[in-house]
Amino acid sequence: GWAEVVGGDAARAAIGGAVGVVALAAAVAVGTPVVEALSGRLVQWAAYPIARGQPVMAAAVALAVIALAIASELALRGWIVERLLELSPGPPLLPIAVGALAEAVVSPGDLAARFGAALFGAGLGALYVTGGRSVVAPICARAAFGLGALALETLRWIG
Repeated sequence: GWAEVVGGDAARAAIGGAVGVVALAAAVAVGTPVVEALSGRLVQWAAYPIARGQPVMAAAVALAVIALAIASELALRGWIVERLLELSPGPPLLPIAVGALAEAVVSPGDLAARFGAALFGAGLGALYVTGGRSVVAPICARAAFGLGALALETLRWIG
């Protein structure tokens, strides 16, 4: 039931938030230069241009980022990965991979963006499984990543 996958404590939330911040830092500091060097073009970070330099709009967009984090994790980890974990014996590699693939399929953007989404999805899947099959940590990780990127975009530090 849903009560099982949404259960969690503050420690799971804190771990998830920390993972999201580290993932954002790695994406900005390492992933972006690598993708730019390999593709020969700039990475487009701006997901919410309405928030650039507009703190009031950023606050409104932040609510959408949080809602999207909750909905995405309930669907991708709380339903898809959970169903596959119930159906497949053995290590959780296949359910995590299918969840990562689903993440890539529903994510907007070019091949590089989808690859990044799949990598992030695999990490969130691993976080889900190691966190006792609770969506609390992945929701907090996704929210921290999204809110951090929104803050950087609002401050015009990324574009």
